[in-house]
Amino acid sequence: MGLMEGLRDLEQVFRMLWSVFFAGGLYQDSEFVIDGEEGYRVGESCHAYEQLCRGDLVSGYECGCRAFHNGVRRGLGVDFTHEIVESLVGGDGRCRVLFRMAAVPEPGPCTP
Repeated sequence: MGLMEGLRDLEQVFRMLWSVFFAGGLYQDSEFVIDGEEGYRVGESCHAYEQLCRGDLVSGYECGCRAFHNGVRRGLGVDFTHEIVESLVGGDGRCRVLFRMAAVPEPGPCTP
């Protein structure tokens, strides 16, 4: 599988899981952007965060995206890195998460 296919596959996994666990788009409206060997998930609204704001429950809240990404990585054995570059919770006005698929090493020569 090539890198671009890997990032597109990762996008599809996220979208499928969001639709299963967060019916009606109740998680986050996001756009995926593939840029060379990196992929970004960009979202300008997060329904979970909006609900916390409405309930005045934001104090001490940590974004659940990191836990969600780690769950996908561990649960499905998908090898990728992710970094939350911008965050609504951090006051950035949008969420932007950087993804990189782990490099697959080239097969080496067989040794007897």
